[in-house]
Amino acid sequence: MSDIDRQCLEIETLIERLVSANARTQAEQSDYNERYNDYLERYDKLQKRRREVSSAIAMCAAKRVQITGFLRELKKYNAPLLEFDERVWQASLNYMKVLTEGKVLFVFRDGTELPWTVDCEVRKYDRKKKGQ
Repeated sequence: MSDIDRQCLEIETLIERLVSANARTQAEQSDYNERYNDYLERYDKLQKRRREVSSAIAMCAAKRVQITGFLRELKKYNAPLLEFDERVWQASLNYMKVLTEGKVLFVFRDGTELPWTVDCEVRKYDRKKKGQ
């Protein structure tokens, strides 16, 4: 992020110098426009990259909070878990989505998705026709 900021500052300085030199000398307008547009294009690309990096940093910070909460929950146990624990389940799973009959998708708090097939012993429900 600091490298992007440094490059943006350099381009801002170049633009200021270009505008100042153009005001003093009234240089060839097409050359001025070309250089000015080139600087703006480079600056816009850097700003886009800055937004992407900033977003990635925010995602990492959010993931860190989630992982820290999960680890805090696990530290409450002195030994490996031998049976289902509702609090650990809630700390790790964001939601579960039922896709189709017998298929579900677990979405964990870190964004990981795990499709799963559930063995069902329940027969498929068939609607009865009226009058039967």
